[in-house]
Amino acid sequence: MAQQAGTYFGVLVEAGLDKNQNETPFMYLTFSVTHFNDDGWVELPQPLRRDVRFYLSDAAWPYTSEDLQNLGFNGDWDNPKFKDDLYDPGTELICTVRRGDDNKTYNDWDLPNRSYGSGKERTPPSREEVRKFKARWDTQTAANKQPTGRPLAPPPPSRAATAAHGVPDSDDDIPF
Repeated sequence: MAQQAGTYFGVLVEAGLDKNQNETPFMYLTFSVTHFNDDGWVELPQPLRRDVRFYLSDAAWPYTSEDLQNLGFNGDWDNPKFKDDLYDPGTELICTVRRGDDNKTYNDWDLPNRSYGSGKERTPPSREEVRKFKARWDTQTAANKQPTGRPLAPPPPSRAATAAHGVPDSDDDIPF
């Protein structure tokens, strides 16, 4: 059953290693979720067990290792333990809702203040690249702008319209 997106409260009850369907290894932390924050903590009718995953792929390692260190991981991969306050009193958890490729609704559970994304080093483009972006943008927006001075001249009348008003439709009929 999908949960409502928002902030929850849970107690760490289990941790271990697993692999997902793509064979990517991860560490899971299982929480017993007991409360939802709805303008104040509201006890859930029944506790939920929800996992937060820390992927161990090469690409995820810099973020995961920082997160595990911040959570007080003891370094024992066979019997992982974390800082005491995750067990008692517990911690906030963030639940987000997403729609999968199969059009089903899924919940993603996470801890606040994870390092991934926030710790990513940003590398701005060179000044030369920025100048190219600016030139491209200026050219594109200039082509799409209407002149702001005098109004555009109306299009010339069609031959049918001029003939209907008694205007000759050929230069041969002009008496000059």
